[in-house]
Formats: sequence, structure tokens, C-alpha cells
Amino acid sequence: MSTSLTLRGGAATSAVFSYRGIDRIKKVEDIAACVQKYSLSKEEHDSLCYEVATAYVSASRRIEQLADSLIREGNTSGDKVTLCFVLEVAHPSPQNRALLSIPYGQPISTHSNPFGMASPSLTDRIKSREEFHTSFMDSVDADLKQAGYDDFNATWHSFRMFTKVIASQYAQGANSDLPKRYRYEYDLHELWYWIVQGARYIAANHPAQDRLVSQVLHTREMGVLSRKIGPPKEGEEDQETEIATTSDGNIWSDLPFLVDNVQAAWKMSTNLPSVECHNLSAFVARLASVGVRDPELGLVAIWILRDTLETPRPLTRRREANTSDSEEQLTTIADLLPATMAWFLYCGHKIESLCILNQNFESNSETGELAKRANVTPNSGFSVARWTFWRDRLEEISHCEDKEVAPLASKTWRT
Repeated sequence: MSTSLTLRGGAATSAVFSYRGIDRIKKVEDIAACVQKYSLSKEEHDSLCYEVATAYVSASRRIEQLADSLIREGNTSGDKVTLCFVLEVAHPSPQNRALLSIPYGQPISTHSNPFGMASPSLTDRIKSREEFHTSFMDSVDADLKQAGYDDFNATWHSFRMFTKVIASQYAQGANSDLPKRYRYEYDLHELWYWIVQGARYIAANHPAQDRLVSQVLHTREMGVLSRKIGPPKEGEEDQETEIATTSDGNIWSDLPFLVDNVQAAWKMSTNLPSVECHNLSAFVARLASVGVRDPELGLVAIWILRDTLETPRPLTRRREANTSDSEEQLTTIADLLPATMAWFLYCGHKIESLCILNQNFESNSETGELAKRANVTPNSGFSVARWTFWRDRLEEISHCEDKEVAPLASKTWRT
């Protein structure tokens, strides 16, 4: 059985959580009741929402393990009220309430197990985390489709809290026996998926796009995530420092997996409405313009410009008597031009710079058919010849007879 848990903050905390043998958190009102009962501040309320939400990412995080961790790790009011919430709301019972009387510093494991739950195997825990990963992304899609982007600071606030949760879990060594992929790499994929998908619903020229980019930059400037581990070595006073590394770089300085999620989103954009492609393109162009994962995000620019300007396709979609259904469904230049314009408008200086530097990529940056016919060389990556071809194509399109496409191409060309 799965139940949708919606907390303030939108998609980041709206997910379908699957547990084994644990009562579900039914509704937001449960949190409100807890806030009132324990007289929580706004900061404690936010901490409560996110700590509880992330505490249930898999069946492996049994309630008694969470409570044990909270009791051992500190005496803050936020930890205390989170424990109260978990015990009284998530799984109320006389045995659980009795745990509230256990003194701080005394682990729950010294007491009888009030839950009667068998410890899940490593295989079960991994499977549960994978299931949650899929459920989370599905819930993000559903939430955004229903509500779109809210411009009342909730998205901005959720992003900040999401990063804090990831950092906190790493610092506490949560699920340290799991493979790295399941400890925090999935968390990072979920963070970026939510951000990138959310950008589809923010108008390309809306200031909220800039604010979202600033949050990505803020995250990068948090530096390398690290923690102290083990006792100090003999003859040394300080503990050893462990850096949070992934298969795609260090957290947060390298923004690992952001590029993967951006590229995956664009590859799926052919199934999106033109306006969402435009919005997504504007967001990625803004990221690239300020040097986020430079030059990797530039590859997305090549894909967009190649599809629009280097690939034979109709100018517009017109239904005529002799037009087949397959021709009617072809993506047109008019469909793609807004996404192309976003790159010239927000990232033109960066594209030109990469062309001057002849920036190349290992794969997927080859020139399109029309560029090949024009003998554009080299035949991959950025180049001055390719930059010239793109601008010539835009000028050519700006002279077409279509009253919507021509001015848009002219604006892009003159940017």
C-alpha cells in the first residue's frame, strides 16, 4: 500500500512513500497538530517536515533506528520534536510514547524493540530505495503537471532544505553500509530532476528562472562536502577528513549529476510542448552562461542548434490536402526556434567563446546534414565555421514569408 505524502514545499517533498509494517503519515494536518502541540518555530517546522520526509526514503530506515539516531546525535529541540512527531503521528502506540521518557544519550537499542519488526536485508533495503527513487520522480511529474511552478518562495525554500537534508545525512553517516549509489547519489539525482523538470514550467523570461540559477550557484559555492571520521591518528590531534565523492565529482563543488539530468531532460524534450522546450532551454542556457559545469552544458546548445539549423525540416506545420500524417507530425523550425533564441539571448557570448576555442566533445557533437553540405569543418564540436553557419542560417530564415517565424529569426540573428 502506498500513500501520497504532501508537505509544504511542493514537489521536493511530495512523494509516494512505501513502507513495510509502518502506518502512513496521512495528511499535512498531522504536522500542523504537532507544530501546535510542541509550539514549534517556523525553522523547527521546516526541519520537521524535511527530516520526517527524508527519514522514510526506504523501509530500511525503521522508526526505532531514526529515534535511536536522534537521541544519540544531539539535544536540539528540532531533533526532539521530530522524534515526537515520528512516534506520535507516524506510528502512535503506548510503547512508542514510552520511548519519549528515555534520557538523551541512552540508545533505544538498550530497550526492548516495541515495533516487532524484523531488520530488512541489504537486498530489501536496496530494492526499497530504488522503488522510492521511481516513486519520487513520478510524484514530481504529477505535482508539476497539476500545480506548475509556484512563485511564492516555496520552490526556493524547498531547494535549500533539500540540500541541507543531503548534507545532514552524509554528516551523520546515514546508511553507511549501503553502496554509495544508494546512500546519496540517488538523492542528488532526485534533487536535480526536481529542479530541471520544474524549470519547464517557469516562463523563459520570468525572473524566477534567474533565481533558480542562483540557487544552483549557491549550492556550488557551498564547497566540498566533508565530515570527520574515526579517532585521530597517533600523534595527531585532528580527526581524518572524508570528502563526499561520487562517480561524477565531489558534492557540492562539482554539482555531480546535474549534467546527466539536464541532458536526459533535453533528450526527452521532443515529447514536450514547444513552450516547455523554450523554458527548459532558457534555464540551461542561463546555467551555461555563468559557467555551471563548463563546458559540458554547452553540448546541449549544440544539440539544439543542430536540430534547428543543421537538420532538414519544414519551416512551419501546414495542413494541406497532399500532406501526409507523418509530414504533419514532423517537428518544424518554428517549433524549435524559440529554444534556439534562448541560447543566443542568454548564452550567446559563451557559445561564441567556445567556438573561438574550438571546444570539442568526445561524442554527440557532430555537424548536421545541412552543415555537412556546406562543408563546415571541423565536423564536430564548436568552431568559428559552425558559428558562422548558424548565423547565416538565421539570417536566411529571417527573410522567409512567415510573419511569425521571420521576426523571431531576425531577433535571434541580431542578438
